[in-house]
Amino acid sequence: MAAPDRYEIFGIILETEWPLRTRMVRTAREPDLRFSVVVQPPRTATWAPLVEPDDPDQPIVGHFDQIEGVRVPRVGDAWFIDDDIVFHLENPEYDYHVEVALLSYLIAYWLEQRGRVTLHGSAVAGAGWSIGILGPNGSGKTSAALDLVELGMSLITDDLIAVSRSSRPAEAHPGFPEVRLWPDEAELRFGSSDGFAKAHPRYEKLRIPLDISKFAGGPAPLTGLYVTLPPEAKASSIEPIEGPDALFHLMLNSFPRVLFDVPARRAGWIGRLGDLLDVPMFSLPSATDRSWLLSHASEIAGQTSQSKRSG
Repeated sequence: MAAPDRYEIFGIILETEWPLRTRMVRTAREPDLRFSVVVQPPRTATWAPLVEPDDPDQPIVGHFDQIEGVRVPRVGDAWFIDDDIVFHLENPEYDYHVEVALLSYLIAYWLEQRGRVTLHGSAVAGAGWSIGILGPNGSGKTSAALDLVELGMSLITDDLIAVSRSSRPAEAHPGFPEVRLWPDEAELRFGSSDGFAKAHPRYEKLRIPLDISKFAGGPAPLTGLYVTLPPEAKASSIEPIEGPDALFHLMLNSFPRVLFDVPARRAGWIGRLGDLLDVPMFSLPSATDRSWLLSHASEIAGQTSQSKRSG
């Protein structure tokens, strides 16, 4: 039997035999987290959801007796057993969704349970600093990140930002050297969308692998967060977001919000997010010139570094 693959992702080492299509950074280091897929549940247990979601397609957090779990509608159940995620695939027709779930809300849930913060956004790194770009689907996070990469920054992650809070400033950890783009934008950036695989069989977004030289080689201090604004907001300048408004945006852009915004988990979730309130946050109008954004982010990073040294 072939040895499982190991990958560096979000500041941990993931080990799995499940084949991943996403471009990943391989390693021989010892794993922090093991992921496996089984056709039978690990044991007989009674499922108890913590809350019933309004959307039947949303993942559901709960317990299999005393074991934490996440139910993925129509696909299967994830069992969180210490440093293992065991995924019971109930419907092989949806096996393509296993990777989608693992590299998004399942690994985010595992990280959050160990004190990390996971945000819905893209992140890029400069020389000793990084910024996160937050916002809902379709708000231009990936486009802004790629524009900044073209200006000389390095991609840290696309879609999920994993932040460790054990040091000050907090650090953003690299995900994988790949982004997701709609076909029309892929054509604009690369001249054609041909040759790029779909990120998900049911959607048109494409998986775009990046040259490893444009990918961050390690974590970077998180010195700024930028919240994308839609065109209808008619904002024209980058403005600071502070206090309760900043916490609101952190909550709104928390990656596993549907799994933690439940009564049994809400206090700990908000507490972790509150630890990021010392990271400067700004609004980001959709038409912001990327060179100006880079200049602004670099200046904020310098101010943050100077403040830490003087403190």
